[in-house]
Amino acid sequence: MNEEQTRLYVASEAKALGRGGKGLIEKELGFSHNTINRGMAELGITDPSIVRDTKSRQRKEGGGRKRKIDRIVCKKIEAFINPHTRGEPESPLKSLRHIESALKTSGTRVSHRIIGDVLKEHGFSLQSNSKRFEGNSHEERDAQFKFIQKKVDKYISEGQPVISVDAKKRELAGNFPSKGVEWYPQETVESVNAYDFRTEAERVAIPYGVYDIKENIGWVNVGITKDTAGFAVQSIRNWWYKMGIYYHN
Repeated sequence: MNEEQTRLYVASEAKALGRGGKGLIEKELGFSHNTINRGMAELGITDPSIVRDTKSRQRKEGGGRKRKIDRIVCKKIEAFINPHTRGEPESPLKSLRHIESALKTSGTRVSHRIIGDVLKEHGFSLQSNSKRFEGNSHEERDAQFKFIQKKVDKYISEGQPVISVDAKKRELAGNFPSKGVEWYPQETVESVNAYDFRTEAERVAIPYGVYDIKENIGWVNVGITKDTAGFAVQSIRNWWYKMGIYYHN
């Protein structure tokens, strides 16, 4: 199809799709809204005296806006994306608008949308970090765990308490947002602080977990000072007098 036929076709498709049709055609086929609007206007022509030329082009070869990208600009974009090329292992220029701003500073004006298209053409995509490297394992790692497990089995068989302890993630205590949803009457949503700054917190809560392996029961002691050895010992002491003594007496 020539330009006019193509214009009329995409306009008819957008019209047939109804609401949101133009936006869908723009996104999926890459036509501008001006082209689709012009095609729709032409489809509405009812004057039989108007004869369209469907055999020739409406403009010369190579007409229209030129794409604002070339090989040099493409190399600049790759330099911003590839940390080894930049020589900076932690490059902050990972978003399209950041790259657009950086190129603009260096004297190159390219739209972030065009930058995105170029990156896709060259095999780039949005990706997150993948946890794969665990480091080198100690040669006696398995022996250590086997030794611990033997001790656990021995003490449990003797009726001695065996616990696993660790400090959980610190939490800010105050009127802060939390994950998840709760049921409320309509239009009565609870209001919380917009930001979770440390200065807005009433205090910092430090949960310390104690897990009784044999009884399969957990205990959490919450402190408001610091995660110290004394706090760990006191958490175990609290567990013993509040819970452990009743299971291992």
